[in-house]
Amino acid sequence: MPKEKRVLINSSILLLILLTSYSIFIPEITAQVTLPVPREETVVLTETGELTVTDSFNPFVPQGEAGAYGVSQICREYLFYINYATGEYIWWLATGYEYSDDYKTLTFHIRKGVTWNDGEPFTAKDVAFTLNMLKKYAPKLYYSSWVAEWVKDVETPDDYTVVIHLTKPNPRAHFQFRFWNIPIVPEHVWKDKDPLTFKNNPPVYTGPYKLHRVIPELKMMVWVRRDDYWGKELGYFPAPKYVVWMRSPPPEAEFAMLLKGEIDHAHSFTANFPLLEAAERSSPNVTLAPMTDPCPRGIWMNCHKYPLNLKEVRWAIAYCLPYEKVAEVVYHGWTEPARWPWSTWKNLAKYVYDDVISKYKLEYNPDKAKKILDDLDFVDRDGDGVRETPNGTRLSFTIITPAYTAGITGEYSIALMLADELKKIGIDVTVRLVSWSIFDEQTTTGTFDITSHWLCGAWDDPLQLYEGFHSKYFMPIGERMTAGYWCRLVDKEFDEVIDKLEKMSPDDPAAEPYYKQALELYMKNLPAIPVVQTIFCMPFSTKYWIGWPSRDNMYIQPFTWWPTFLFVILNLKPRPKPQIIGYTYVWITKKVSNFTGADGKVYGPFEEGSYVNLPKPDADRLIKEGKASYTPPFAGAIQSVLSRITNLSKGIESLRGEVTNISGQLSTLTAVSALEAVIIILLAIGLIITRRKSS
Repeated sequence: MPKEKRVLINSSILLLILLTSYSIFIPEITAQVTLPVPREETVVLTETGELTVTDSFNPFVPQGEAGAYGVSQICREYLFYINYATGEYIWWLATGYEYSDDYKTLTFHIRKGVTWNDGEPFTAKDVAFTLNMLKKYAPKLYYSSWVAEWVKDVETPDDYTVVIHLTKPNPRAHFQFRFWNIPIVPEHVWKDKDPLTFKNNPPVYTGPYKLHRVIPELKMMVWVRRDDYWGKELGYFPAPKYVVWMRSPPPEAEFAMLLKGEIDHAHSFTANFPLLEAAERSSPNVTLAPMTDPCPRGIWMNCHKYPLNLKEVRWAIAYCLPYEKVAEVVYHGWTEPARWPWSTWKNLAKYVYDDVISKYKLEYNPDKAKKILDDLDFVDRDGDGVRETPNGTRLSFTIITPAYTAGITGEYSIALMLADELKKIGIDVTVRLVSWSIFDEQTTTGTFDITSHWLCGAWDDPLQLYEGFHSKYFMPIGERMTAGYWCRLVDKEFDEVIDKLEKMSPDDPAAEPYYKQALELYMKNLPAIPVVQTIFCMPFSTKYWIGWPSRDNMYIQPFTWWPTFLFVILNLKPRPKPQIIGYTYVWITKKVSNFTGADGKVYGPFEEGSYVNLPKPDADRLIKEGKASYTPPFAGAIQSVLSRITNLSKGIESLRGEVTNISGQLSTLTAVSALEAVIIILLAIGLIITRRKSS
């Protein structure tokens, strides 16, 4: 049975179990959440990435920090952010920027009043220090290669102005200071430290939260709100006192935890669409926030390792990808195959050229793959079912994918499906799940064959993607790359187009032919194959907190691992506690029109004399208005009538005695009939009196 079929069947069986035996299933799969802080004051988020670094917060070195566990979202802040759900710029640590006419000088204006979480002021000097440190240690630190190439020098005419002199024109240099790019660090903390070894623990940044606790045995990081957060004066102050990031349990356990409100976000099934739909159906407290990710899922190939260094071989592999099946089986029809190497975001649509995409069509076509390999004389020479190159090299590859994505975001399933297809045409493939540290080591040093993971780069401009393939970043296999894409593509024509685009504004009409040429060169070389557009759906719980992004209110991208998740945390409010309302009966003394009660229900209209059950706040209000009473309005009349009925009863008893005395003179039947008639008459008189008194 094909593996993609087994994946679908297994997922369906799991979902059936969840839906048919949910009430008895939850207790068996629920993981116990042990929180060191009060639940009602805490946002609890899960993360599928491994928490292997618990004592370091250095963003410049490999394995220097666990960035997805809060430090990059709510502790560290950036000069500016971009809201890709709305298209707006969010100015944060900076208030704006401008270029010189020749794009060789970039000036940032720093926001006044910002402080680090140790109380020291954040100034332009911190920005200058960070850039100078990166330049000094290039290329050993992350981000340093870009600084070494582009930054000539930095000056700070005052504490709130940074002037960056560039080595050559670059109208996109400001993007290097957007979130997820160069982290600015405090000079007073880092100035005497070796950035290659400094752990920055506890982390000193400007965000609204600081580190509270790290609990390695629970795979948990706990962050506590800064009461002195600089944003408070501007109206930015988070409601949650604590934010906890913890390692995700298996999806089935997390499903139950989310429904119970033990966690506020479940990260392990953000792409498990049957489970997401089941969660939404199963609880009114679950809200879903789906959004297309900027990164299609991709297959990357080592372009410096024979025979993957041949673009024909890379295209043969591309023809073996079952794009439509991936979209249907892995993503259950929520998305579509990718046809270019970035997302379907509207801001990037103008960079897609249909004639180029048609010329280099990504399609499932094993026959084309076989022909390419046959034309290269890559044939099975020894009859073992695996092709060999003319020099005898077996077509045998290993696909690696980060272990934490298995069963969650599709990369592993894509790798298995590709491996099955490649074996059919004579290519031997092994798929391996590896830890992030191994994945990082093999990719940055170029010792891998093929990877299955995300294809990121183009957020605002495709040049952001293309630039990473420039051969200036090339390092021989075995040496670590700290910049650029480690697939190690070398194409001088591609380099030249990239160099030209770097000097031109993206709004310059003269740039369009180069954008088109760059797309054609990318598709021709195909160093990374776009497989499927990625959609992630964030499930959130509203049991404790409201204000999450949702289908109806996608006010910012909802992704919990993005630095922009800061603005989700800032938007959250405690869920209002339900008001406890008592009810009581009252007599209506005056006519009452219909009204909405304290419980939200509609009451009335009521006529005088009605006896009704109302919310106590409404009953008290009507009594105060003289329209109702806790006692019957005719209580006195009732007492008078009861007194008269008592007297009548005594008279009846007296008459009964007299009737008995004369019973001997009348027949028994006649006496009884007479007595009954007298009683009926007396009762009728009593009822008439009662009616008159009550009216």
